Amino acid sequence: MKLRYIAFLLIIFTVTACKETADNKEEKSKEVENTVEVVEETQPKVEKNIRPLESGEYFTLSIGETSAEKYKPHFNLNVEENRISGFSGCNNFSGSFTMEDGNISFDKMVSTKKMCAEGMEFESQFLKSLEETEKFNYKGYTIQFLNEDDEVLMKFKIKD
Repeated sequence: MKLRYIAFLLIIFTVTACKETADNKEEKSKEVENTVEVVEETQPKVEKNIRPLESGEYFTLSIGETSAEKYKPHFNLNVEENRISGFSGCNNFSGSFTMEDGNISFDKMVSTKKMCAEGMEFESQFLKSLEETEKFNYKGYTIQFLNEDDEVLMKFKIKD
């Protein structure tokens, strides 16, 4: 009989010890809400395209839907001097650029005039896309150059 009585008391004690009261639930809910508010207040506000392009070597991945792998165009950006120079698939090129708040434009572009059996059409599209570029955007590790209608003209990756 004593054993049943002890078992009954243990069961009652276990059930009542684990039971949350309505007040206890409300307090925990408020704690969670306050924690969420503090976290939201401390998170920095990030705006799209506030990260500028860095100086360095960039490898072209594609122009529009065309892969750039065959011609391997690349360029170097010098952000301090606002200069660009590189290889467009057949010839070398250089020029200047202006960049501000996710916008970028290229001007005063010049290139060598070497004839190539292959790559002339690709090179022409490459240089034309640079001239039409007005914006840039980061998509993961890829950098995109966009025109005024936000159409992707070119995709790049910076050299690691």
